[in-house]
Amino acid sequence: MKSNKYFIGLSLLLVTGFVFADPPEWAANPGAFDSNASMTGTISFDGAESSDPTDIIAAFVGDECRGVKTDGISGPAGLVFGITLYGNNGDEMSFRAYDASEDMVYDISDYSYTYQADEISGSFMSPVSWEFSSAPSNSAPVANDMSVSTDEDTSVDIALSA
Repeated sequence: MKSNKYFIGLSLLLVTGFVFADPPEWAANPGAFDSNASMTGTISFDGAESSDPTDIIAAFVGDECRGVKTDGISGPAGLVFGITLYGNNGDEMSFRAYDASEDMVYDISDYSYTYQADEISGSFMSPVSWEFSSAPSNSAPVANDMSVSTDEDTSVDIALSA
């Protein structure tokens, strides 16, 4: 009976740890940049548009966060997120999103943005679309057939690349 209490306690601890996990702690450093730009968009996870205002969108250059928005607002085009971006002209930004209802970070998106100071992309009425998927959309590598004939004393090195 005592081991059942430990099992139940451990199970509750694990379940509440997954249900109440903390969202990512993404943060930009606006003071490191002289300019900003803004972008307004909708978020889709695996083809389903977000309806959760606690989802998060963030912009990155490499692993450096350059903007984050933590609450969405309902608009005529669906739930929209307005994000302030910080950077240098020409910075290539990628985006990551956090799906609060699934407690999952998505970083696979075909959407990228080349930073331009003071630019406004998307609007409340006509937002950009950040579409995220949980699986990469690339195709599997394809190998070509090849045969090699050698005598038994010759070594053969094989290298595969994608």
